[in-house]
Amino acid sequence: MRREALGLASLGAILLLLAVRLLLARDTVPETVLVVGDSLAQGYHQRVPWPTRLKREGVRSVSLCTHVALTSPEIVRMARNRVHGRYEAAVILCGTNDARDGVPPKRYEQALETLVGMLPATRILILGQPPDLRRPRVDGRPYRAVAGRVAARHDCGYLDLARLLGSDPETYPDRVHPSDQAAERMAKAVVRALQHCPRRDVAGRPPGYALRPMGIMQTPAWRAEGAPASR
Repeated sequence: MRREALGLASLGAILLLLAVRLLLARDTVPETVLVVGDSLAQGYHQRVPWPTRLKREGVRSVSLCTHVALTSPEIVRMARNRVHGRYEAAVILCGTNDARDGVPPKRYEQALETLVGMLPATRILILGQPPDLRRPRVDGRPYRAVAGRVAARHDCGYLDLARLLGSDPETYPDRVHPSDQAAERMAKAVVRALQHCPRRDVAGRPPGYALRPMGIMQTPAWRAEGAPASR
């Protein structure tokens, strides 16, 4: 009986240690983050783009695979050519151009699911796009709902930027891209959300290419080292 009790105690200690390790790993700030999406993902019009500000929150390396004015199916094609290698975390932000260009929410959902399946990251955070205050007004709520469903279905984190930033026109100097003050709030919220994202198994993915560590710049697109150039 004593030997069995000791065995059970040892097993309990091992399980407790594993649980603590998983909890600590989940709460850590990822060292490498890949941001995929449109001009909002790029931090367009911000003096210090929100992806750059992630480094102030403890992220060591940030890579971008973004392009202005792309819808989600176009972002999928861009990412397929450029995103390889492995990252601790990935952040997806798109949907504004989909809503503006009339991409059906179902097609947007398919594109998001494709992105989630192909991104080589152990943690993925999907951002619901902020409101688009340009005229004519378009309703972004169906696209944010899709993003939330995809995140829940595929063990991703979800952060609603419309709820985080609100709809005050002063927050969006050009009526669509968040301000510098909003960029600070975005960066802090993104890192907090990444810390609580579920872990995904990406074992077996081929190493492929890795994005060049060029830092963050206001460029229209990013090219992966060794990958084909965009058209």
